[in-house]
Amino acid sequence: MRALLPAALLLAAGAAWADGVDIAGGGHCRRFELPDGRFAVTYHHSMYDQPVTEEYAVAGEALELRSLHSPSAAVLEYFGITAPGATHERRRYLPEIVMRVATGEPQVLRIGNRSISLREFGMPGDRFVMRAATGSRCHD
Repeated sequence: MRALLPAALLLAAGAAWADGVDIAGGGHCRRFELPDGRFAVTYHHSMYDQPVTEEYAVAGEALELRSLHSPSAAVLEYFGITAPGATHERRRYLPEIVMRVATGEPQVLRIGNRSISLREFGMPGDRFVMRAATGSRCHD
């Protein structure tokens, strides 16, 4: 039982800091708490002008892509998906997500029932970075 206590404490500590996502852009950074450790980003694909939703979960210090959803077969094929259906499970770990603020239809961050326009992080064309919230302050 004694040997399990340090491991349990480490697991609990890890769960405590892996509960949010930091978004840095436009010279500032904001931390968004994720009650269930998950979030999604919806945007319009630049080549096909069709909606795509990428669903993520915080996985330690990384962001784990969990699924892709698009009603467009062309968009899904762009991502290498040829199976039928609009939603497809994916497993990919990313240290960060780097995007540019859309010039057309704005990207939307979804956390539970909340939707946040990613235009809050700059003007169209500006770069922003999303990372797992892993410390006591937002990543700069």
